[in-house]
Amino acid sequence: MLLCRVSAVSQTLSRWGRRSHRGGGLLHRALSFSSSRSQAVSPGEGSPQPAETGSPQGLYRDTVLLPRTDFPMKLTGQKLLNRELQIQQECGFADLYSWQRERKAKKEFCLHDGPPYANGDPHVGHALNKILKDFRNRFEMLRGRQVHYIPGWDCHGLPIELKALGELGTSGLGPLEIRQKAREFAEGAIARQKAAFQRWGVMADWDQCYYTYDGVYEAAQLKVFQEMHSKGFIYQDYKPVFWSPSTRTALAEAELEYNPEHVSRSIYTTFPLSTLPPGIASEGLESVSVLVWTTQPWTIPANQAVCYMPNAKYSVVKRADTSQLLLVASECSASVAALLDTELESVGTFTGSQLEGGICKHPTIPDKEVPLLPANHVTMAKGTGLVHTAPAHGMDDYSVASQFKLSVECMVDEDGKFTELAGPELQNLTVMTEGTDKGTEKYVKP
Repeated sequence: MLLCRVSAVSQTLSRWGRRSHRGGGLLHRALSFSSSRSQAVSPGEGSPQPAETGSPQGLYRDTVLLPRTDFPMKLTGQKLLNRELQIQQECGFADLYSWQRERKAKKEFCLHDGPPYANGDPHVGHALNKILKDFRNRFEMLRGRQVHYIPGWDCHGLPIELKALGELGTSGLGPLEIRQKAREFAEGAIARQKAAFQRWGVMADWDQCYYTYDGVYEAAQLKVFQEMHSKGFIYQDYKPVFWSPSTRTALAEAELEYNPEHVSRSIYTTFPLSTLPPGIASEGLESVSVLVWTTQPWTIPANQAVCYMPNAKYSVVKRADTSQLLLVASECSASVAALLDTELESVGTFTGSQLEGGICKHPTIPDKEVPLLPANHVTMAKGTGLVHTAPAHGMDDYSVASQFKLSVECMVDEDGKFTELAGPELQNLTVMTEGTDKGTEKYVKP
């Protein structure tokens, strides 16, 4: 393969040479330049000699012009730091923001920057965030606008507290001492991050940064809250939130970490119909049970309804092994039959809207009844097409409760244990472990 490449280069040079005779091509100019360079290097000699005679590798070395610079190829250690500081000073990184604020401009561009947490050293995520925003600020400045950008730091919240407690421990520290240690930790993180941002050349008002632990900032937030409350924007109500029993605090969705190897415990359970929907009431359907599937069996005690899809088809099917009548989605009956390892005979088929008005018995709480309700979040991908609904433990469930004015009962305390509302057999049991084990023993299974 090497020989073929040399031959191809030779053929190309030959073609360039032929072109040079016709129109002064590239090769002719290059050779002329090489000749002139040789004469200049060896003045006074009778005839110019090619550079490095006998060394084919250096034949065209003098025909290549490269820029000359005193800039070193590589810097390390203190030399690298000194060169960075020199570039910052000569380019006026520190003065650029104040300069553009002083010049006259018809328009202003204000960047409201979401503050980073003051909980660690700067990393590539900080760099991506700050540098991309700096691109936009400099672009607006080049358009002739005054840029208004005051950076800040979020100094509250669980990430900072966990970092501080991880380094200091909690033994012997009261709440006020923990807060003070967390503030000291945040101040150290801010100093390191701020120095890095300035070193990266981010254009900002570094003398007027804001910090959420400042009393003035906190007072301003309380004032805004008061104004929102006076206008009726603030009210108290229930809403499901992500909760961490180990830290006893609410979590943002961005703070959740899912274990990809976790397998949820799922169960099928029945809700006996105490009142048949008027749309399907007929002779022979007096003892029908609604079959539901859930991956969160610990939420069964908090059930307030069973939801169906209004436009889907549903069937009452009869088990060949027990003659039990079950209500399931028509397109799910085959998978349910495989699960139960029995044949299912269709007794009647209806649309979801015909299920309106049905009332079920709660599977674990005696004398409690729950309605059949329509909902758009019901799917046929898994399960039975009928969804167990616990408004205290899911946003879709909560939306149904809000629409139909259902009761929202949370039977789990801040430690992740069942309360007395779940009954004496489940009270004080951890919902995800022994609470689930004990609860599934009570669930009516097909």
